[in-house]
Amino acid sequence: MTAWCLIRRLYTFTPAEANGEQVFIDKKCGRCHTSQGVNPVGASFVDNGLGSITMDPLDNGKFRNPTLRNVEITAPYMHNGVFNTLEEVVEFYNSRLASNAEVTANVDNDGIGNLMLTQGQMDDLVAFLKTLTDQ
Repeated sequence: MTAWCLIRRLYTFTPAEANGEQVFIDKKCGRCHTSQGVNPVGASFVDNGLGSITMDPLDNGKFRNPTLRNVEITAPYMHNGVFNTLEEVVEFYNSRLASNAEVTANVDNDGIGNLMLTQGQMDDLVAFLKTLTDQ
């Protein structure tokens, strides 16, 4: 049973949380946020992730994506700890504007991201993500 199925059995989402869940599904956030620990995106990342350490081309683009369980209390976020709030993370993936990236030349603005979410959709997505945190 997936975490989402379990949550659905134990908890009734507010309208905002339900809308956020739909955004998560529609925008394919689960393609990278899987239970397998390493994303499947591949070598198209500018930052080669694990490949930069192992020097194995098969490891290019692999990052260990932490679980979204308890995501509300696990800041800072991203592989370099650059964001302090879920709102900042969602805004980053929505606009791909990384004004505080340590090396702006290697931010892949054309890859993942550019979700074109409204402010309401971003707020709803954050509300959904917060449901993944224990009471």
